[in-house]
Amino acid sequence: MRAVLAGWSTQRARRYRAIKGISDRWHTAVIVQHMASGNRRNAEVCEGMDETRCSLTGVIPHTMVTRFGMRRLTGDIKFSASGDDLVGGLTAADSFEPIERLRTLTPMLERRLDHIGTRIRMLQGTDVELEFTVERGVLSILQARTATTAREEDLAAFDEPGDPAGAGIGIRGGAFRGRVAFDEADVAELARMRGDDADGVLVVLENPTPDEIPLILSAGGLLAARGGSTSHAAVAIHGIQDRPFSAVLGATGLRVDGQARSAAFVDAEGREVSRFRKGEVVSIDGRTGSIWIGGRSLLKTPPGPDSAAS
Repeated sequence: MRAVLAGWSTQRARRYRAIKGISDRWHTAVIVQHMASGNRRNAEVCEGMDETRCSLTGVIPHTMVTRFGMRRLTGDIKFSASGDDLVGGLTAADSFEPIERLRTLTPMLERRLDHIGTRIRMLQGTDVELEFTVERGVLSILQARTATTAREEDLAAFDEPGDPAGAGIGIRGGAFRGRVAFDEADVAELARMRGDDADGVLVVLENPTPDEIPLILSAGGLLAARGGSTSHAAVAIHGIQDRPFSAVLGATGLRVDGQARSAAFVDAEGREVSRFRKGEVVSIDGRTGSIWIGGRSLLKTPPGPDSAAS
């Protein structure tokens, strides 16, 4: 409790509040609660599984309003896991399941979550962000707060970019060509550079932590080896309302060496396939999760919001 309260006055917290327009006169609260054990082992995870024995954790960070005005929940779940496995970037992103998988794996749980979310939204009058844990079939809502509501929009896309060097989880945004930075000093230096080959600065990290959120928000894009769509970094990125931002997390095979100011993609055997360094351009697509080393040409007319699924 003391650590949480003391965290309000740290330099990074002050910088984050300045970026987000949060008053220094406010303060933070501490929630003390009994935690459910979502990391209990599941006998099996498949369609038709026994929902009364399942254990998992999940986060629904925000609501997407489609171009037809329909609400669509987005988020991740992980069986036999605790909440920090999702939001803390502690496990590989390819072990996450999209929230839509509940409909086929645990349909009764999916209906209960939808019912609870609807009731809270009616009570609050806003969409809600939910963090939940299921312990042997018992659903516990750990936190519920006002969620970021995004709308589908036309995004930049690459014109025939070729085969990607790697791929991860597309978090937000469209095509983005960024000069690679590894820390705040890199961002400050590269932000002054101008040229037609890049759209801004791309921060590259191994595992984004809450302390690095001000660094992430100071750039135009993020590429990370760890994390998923419900990590602290992803939630902060979804909260950016005043400008475009592109992000890809959980990049498979990406190894980041911040001290050496370089990163590399490795194959399944750990052999280096390609490498890039500070200041070089790396292109990402925040919709598909694809990653290319070097710049790529942009389409002159961005595709519609439904084109990524077609």
